[in-house]
Amino acid sequence: YKKFSQMLQEAIDEFRLKRLTEIDYLKKVNNIYDNVIDNKFEGIPESLSNKPEARAYFNAIIERIEKKSNEIAEPLRDRMARAGMDIERIIENQKIVDWKRNLDVEKQMRNEIEDYLITLSEESGIELTFDDIDLILDNSIKIAKSRD
Repeated sequence: YKKFSQMLQEAIDEFRLKRLTEIDYLKKVNNIYDNVIDNKFEGIPESLSNKPEARAYFNAIIERIEKKSNEIAEPLRDRMARAGMDIERIIENQKIVDWKRNLDVEKQMRNEIEDYLITLSEESGIELTFDDIDLILDNSIKIAKSRD
């Protein structure tokens, strides 16, 4: 999964380097646009197609896993999709009015997500180090704050 801006930049770069003709460039950009509009993202499980927040949490997890293994099997992707939805639920359950400024709420979110990720790592056989978990936690909180 890549951000919309990254996909567009790659198309622009390929065109500038003369790897794409004008017509191929137009087709590629239109395809990127259509995929974004239709919520179709390469490598994203169908269960996340209409869940942008869960998809963002999924990407935070997958990014760490891909650092260790380039190929991620479909069942594992589906499990990580559920994890993205679970992290979204954890965060939503902890939110209160003005939660972004409440460090106790953020700490509670972090604790619950950390416990969840440790259990996920043990149950799924994925090796998530504490550094991995910390990065996923940081990204998850950033995502939650930016989307609220």
